[in-house]
Amino acid sequence: SSLNIDDFDLYKLLDNLEEMLRFRALSKNLQLRFKTAANLPRYIQGDESKLRQVLINLVGNAIKFTNQGWIELSVSMDEEQNTASTRINFELTDTGVGISAEESKLLFEAFRQTSAGRESQQGTGLGLAISRKYVQLMGGDIKVASNLGVGSKFTFDIQVNLSSPQKREKNKITAQIIGLAPSQIKYRILVVDDLPESRLLLVTMLSQLGFSTKEAANGVEAIAEWQEWEPHLILMDMRMPIMDGYQATKIIKTRQQEAEFNSDIPSKTVVIALTANAFEEQKDEIITAGCDDLINKPFPKQQLLEKLNQHLGVKYTYQQEEVNNTSNTEFTSASLRQSLVQESPQWLAEIKQAAAQCSDNLIFEIIETTPPNNSQVTQILKYFAENFQFDKIIEAID
Repeated sequence: SSLNIDDFDLYKLLDNLEEMLRFRALSKNLQLRFKTAANLPRYIQGDESKLRQVLINLVGNAIKFTNQGWIELSVSMDEEQNTASTRINFELTDTGVGISAEESKLLFEAFRQTSAGRESQQGTGLGLAISRKYVQLMGGDIKVASNLGVGSKFTFDIQVNLSSPQKREKNKITAQIIGLAPSQIKYRILVVDDLPESRLLLVTMLSQLGFSTKEAANGVEAIAEWQEWEPHLILMDMRMPIMDGYQATKIIKTRQQEAEFNSDIPSKTVVIALTANAFEEQKDEIITAGCDDLINKPFPKQQLLEKLNQHLGVKYTYQQEEVNNTSNTEFTSASLRQSLVQESPQWLAEIKQAAAQCSDNLIFEIIETTPPNNSQVTQILKYFAENFQFDKIIEAID
């Protein structure tokens, strides 16, 4: 799985979720409260749909395993933040059945089920395993503290960049880059990161656009690849075991200067630092190490591609504007409702139940095993499920 970074309105996301999940809580006579700290930024840059799925999963589970009392989600921002990026903290408390200490350890393992999960005939394992994976991809982690019979508290944090409404609008109209312009040489880009999923993310994106890529898991491997392969540009994670990005960059840049002096080396390699949280003093350290530029993680694809253009002069081909706009106009609850007219009540009940469980996999499974009569239904359902807009599916069926 990979991150799809964009600018979005965090308040709007939380309001929509509260509205959507409130009914589920009310049906069990539970109170659902969302609390946001005064310092919480409204516009942020991150993966909205993954954050939505994690919250649906955690709050949904809390409702499922709470029979009386309340569920509360508190959202705040780290006080210590620089101008560009910050951490958002989520804390979910409930008065539910709770989890024993032994079971807490297994909670995030896929396909494991807690005894509470077995008793209620509803699994929690897979959802929590996916949620943890998503939170880690978003630069944080998830923890649980729980007392049997008293309740549970889940906490997680994510790394985001701060945004603004203007930026959000600007991003919406930017044409989609679909590849390198025909005249371009095959640029070589070395991706250096100790996390395999972070490397995969960048390598997949760059290869699809037509770049030539290689990867390294630490500074030592990076230096070896640089010497042998002579990449045009290195995307260098700064924090790694064995040898970090600072040391590796210093060595590469020093050797490059020596080689230039002896005119052994044909071209200069550009090094762009990738860092989860560059405060001002860190930025100075990164530049001193010899990096040509830096990008704060997580970053939108657009920002990286702009940096490649800036440093290497890469030119791209763009998708035509109109293509994007038409697809989204069809995907509304109303258009789904119209398409569902020919479907059987039993089939609709199954889809609704899968949507109520916020299970995209279950929806895909139903569509595949018993395809709908109307092909447009498949298209719209897949779109909503992939974007975790289960509320729209339920709305259309109701």
